[in-house]
Amino acid sequence: MHTIQKYHLPKFVLVAVSALLTAGSSWAQEVSESLEIDNEQVITLSPFEVSAENEQGYTAATTLAGNRLNTELRDIGNAVTVVTQQFLKDINAVNNESLLQYTVSTEVGNVQGNFTGTGDGALLDESNRFANPNSNTRIRGLAAADNTRDFFLTNIPWDGFNVDRVDLQRGPNSILFGQGSPAGIINIGTKQAMFNNANEVTFQVSSFGSVRGTFDFNRVIMDDQLAIRVAAVTDNENYKQNPAFSDTERIFGAVRYEPGFLKRGSARTIIKASGEFGSVDSNRPRTLPPIDLITPWFDNLNRELFNQHQVQDDQSGRPNSGQQRSSVNGVVNPSFEPWLGNFGQQFGGPNLFFDGNSPTLNDSWVWELREDRGLRADGTVDKGLDGYGFNRAAGIANYSTYARQAGLEFSEFGVHRNRQLTDPSIFDFYNNLYDGPNKEEWQDWNQFNASIAQTFMNDKFGFEWTINQENYDNGQYASMSGDRQAIYIDINGIYGDGSPDTGLPAGGEPFSDGTPNPNAGRPFITDSGQFGNNSFESVRQSDRLTAFFRHDFSDRESRHVSRPVVARPYQCCWR
Repeated sequence: MHTIQKYHLPKFVLVAVSALLTAGSSWAQEVSESLEIDNEQVITLSPFEVSAENEQGYTAATTLAGNRLNTELRDIGNAVTVVTQQFLKDINAVNNESLLQYTVSTEVGNVQGNFTGTGDGALLDESNRFANPNSNTRIRGLAAADNTRDFFLTNIPWDGFNVDRVDLQRGPNSILFGQGSPAGIINIGTKQAMFNNANEVTFQVSSFGSVRGTFDFNRVIMDDQLAIRVAAVTDNENYKQNPAFSDTERIFGAVRYEPGFLKRGSARTIIKASGEFGSVDSNRPRTLPPIDLITPWFDNLNRELFNQHQVQDDQSGRPNSGQQRSSVNGVVNPSFEPWLGNFGQQFGGPNLFFDGNSPTLNDSWVWELREDRGLRADGTVDKGLDGYGFNRAAGIANYSTYARQAGLEFSEFGVHRNRQLTDPSIFDFYNNLYDGPNKEEWQDWNQFNASIAQTFMNDKFGFEWTINQENYDNGQYASMSGDRQAIYIDINGIYGDGSPDTGLPAGGEPFSDGTPNPNAGRPFITDSGQFGNNSFESVRQSDRLTAFFRHDFSDRESRHVSRPVVARPYQCCWR
């Protein structure tokens, strides 16, 4: 750890640049300065507060979990783990992803996680986790925990730059608070302004060119009455998968006011307020390899190329026709091939083709004839025009679809999962994001919290009123979602523009003189873009009134009591 002798921006920038020039790609360097708190200075907290200043190392004795009052952990009738600020620093944990892999009975998904969090169906889908990875958790193997901020429900992802502690409350928290997942809650306690001057600046350079910098300044304006605190972070995180990234910008402020003119005897008044503005822009990495829609063409179809008219033919009765039809006119089709499926989510609209080496449009094609007005000689509708009947390009089916079409055992229950493409010689998923730059997520928020606490008789009874407001939105653009998170291969030998009577009546295949498909046998990625783009917005406004009274009947004034009885704190809340 290196110490900066003076606090001013030019010197910090010089240190940061020097660190960047000398850092390797897989180590982290932290530059910080902090002014130690005077050990003789006593900071008296209200019963509604806990603080990292009173914690020693990894041990915390008290918590607000359970009744929102400063309570000994041994007196809480629930499974609560308190993660101290020192522990967060030592393991360099700054969010759920980097913390929950180390704590008891907790799991977290995403690239640093210890479970996937992608469901247990035939399709393992992580696309809904990109916009808010902070929620991809599981507690006690049960379900995702609720995230809270100072015990208010929140959508804001937490970051260690303004966190004093993390309370992990496992179990049915709703029994206690009237809210919460059966799995429990993950609560972060934000830093508060305190009556001591302290400063901290950190700078880190880590793997894949990631850079993170924070500052945290606490200043006393009026001794024992007024203090302010400001903290901020900028975090540009890169990943092994290129070009995945996540850029975070956040600023946080807090103020504490204990007006001296309101201190009357044993009564005290504490007014606090805090707020934060932040945003995250990202193209997050994937934890799942792409769905495999390539290898069945080699292993099961012997690299056969198909004629889109032939695979959809359910009327002519010609040999080897209707390969994508399980039955023709109610009769089982012996030519049916269960490995055939849809081509690139193409259902009637045009396909646009882009070469991966060029951003410009390479080609466009309308594969499917959709007119329904063709008539037979007897006047009935045959859905054909000038000899062209219904036709649609063919593709490889995913494994769950194949299992259902082939009638594999228990396929009706969805137990056959889609297969993933894990061979890096085909596609190096481990180092490349197969979306490329064609995916984006964002989160934006602002939050405000204010409280007034009044206690009497040396904190023997009192109340606290807190208001909390949070505006949050997130969203994403994704070119691949659902079962289109795959790499396909083009198995169509020709386009559908051939002649209906090619090779006939000598038994030849109709339409076989169509334009040769220049992309036959080439891999590609595709999606219609209908379901990967979404946004979410929430506005949370809450207020909370907490009152308490406590008395120890074993004190001197009550010696006449035959045995000591401790009355537990009483609390009543309105929301």
